Amino acid sequence: MNATAHPPTASLLAARGEIGRAREPLVVRLLGPVEVQVGDRTISAPQWKYARGRDLLLYLILAGRASRGKLGEIFWPGADAEHQRNSMNVCLYWLRKGLGDASWVQYRAGAYEVDAEGELRCDLHAFEQLLALADCAHAQPAQQAAHLEAALALVRGPVLEDVVDGNWHQAPRAKAQRMIDEARLRLGSLHLAGGDPRSAARSFARLLQDDPLCEAGAQGLMRAHAATGALAELVHTYQALHAALNEELGVSPTAQTRKLYAQLVEELGGYTP
Repeated sequence: MNATAHPPTASLLAARGEIGRAREPLVVRLLGPVEVQVGDRTISAPQWKYARGRDLLLYLILAGRASRGKLGEIFWPGADAEHQRNSMNVCLYWLRKGLGDASWVQYRAGAYEVDAEGELRCDLHAFEQLLALADCAHAQPAQQAAHLEAALALVRGPVLEDVVDGNWHQAPRAKAQRMIDEARLRLGSLHLAGGDPRSAARSFARLLQDDPLCEAGAQGLMRAHAATGALAELVHTYQALHAALNEELGVSPTAQTRKLYAQLVEELGGYTP
């Protein structure tokens, strides 16, 4: 199908029986390599036919809804209105075709949106809901930690890992990664306060894998190592932070971090030059 063709309208798809059937759940995983599944059918990259259709779906899930003009600016920047319109029609056709039901993507009140109606299951949405539950359980550390662990179990890798076209994904990716990092920091702190330094160390170490410049994470990991008497690991944590900050930003750890490091090393009978 070329860019000037006119894909079937929703009414025509309905006449063909491609819309109006009972829908299977739409499962979308964003916390790692993107996965889209309808019922028990996983839609692989070749099945999208028009790859931008998948990205349009992801954008609508993340943004909630968007006008035709906004989508044109995002996915076909610099193109004239006619080209954007034709490209949008083709994109929507293959998106709906890939999902197997045109009713998933609706045009209402001047904007496109994913018609979830409780049938959309997105790992990022579940992650956010679990964080909210953790916030509500602030007076119950064990319950709070359980919610955070459940949320982090949904993370399979870098957010939107295989989405590379355009720059629309940069802001939601950064926002989600911040939430993940904060959850790891909170979980590590809860484990440390609860007398489980080894679990705390795993959480802080995982955070530093994603953000080696995070001083709060390094401080937590040093405290966890100190609690288990692991002097060599404590020293390594500080040195890795120092090297990362110096290489990336040309700075040293803050006075607070340096003071904590010296204090913990001294408590373990070590020596800092």
